[in-house]
Amino acid sequence: MEPRNYAVDETLRDGTHLHIRAIRADDKQALVALFERLSPETVYFRFHGVKKSLSRGELVYLTELDFHRQAALVAVLKMDGVGRIVGVGRYAAAPEAPEHRAEVAVTVEDAHQGRGIGSLLLKHLMNVARAEGVTELDAHVLAENKRMLQLFERTGLVFSRSAYAGACHLVMTTTASPKAFPPQRPSERPREPG
Repeated sequence: MEPRNYAVDETLRDGTHLHIRAIRADDKQALVALFERLSPETVYFRFHGVKKSLSRGELVYLTELDFHRQAALVAVLKMDGVGRIVGVGRYAAAPEAPEHRAEVAVTVEDAHQGRGIGSLLLKHLMNVARAEGVTELDAHVLAENKRMLQLFERTGLVFSRSAYAGACHLVMTTTASPKAFPPQRPSERPREPG
């Protein structure tokens, strides 16, 4: 499946249906809505500082990707019959970075944290990365962001750790099978967008 067409259905631990798909250029407004629902703490953890809004340039950067050096997946839950983006996982390689390495970030709306959405986003993002030849993912996480550190550590794929100025730098491989991700269920079938 082409990374820009990536789409799978998953079932959360509580039985709720979750759709994970590649981000699209027309997701800009949905991304703004997600950002506005995030708590100041979640925004601070994601952007490593205070941020009040997403600029037009940032929205272009976050949604118009090549799906090789940059890729992003969104987690969509049905709420009142309408799909709503509740999480985003992305990787991006800096221009000077080697082809096999990119930085990774995962954000989940506060009301849906702790449900396994972040783990599923990371699992599927690693699938995309691996298919595109990205074998190492760097994560820069603030030291106080215990949930995100645990998410990455639970994969069993972290092979390098260091600390700097109140943050942690973790490097994960995408070439091994993660421990934290459950085996696929029958309801988790890749599907073409339709």
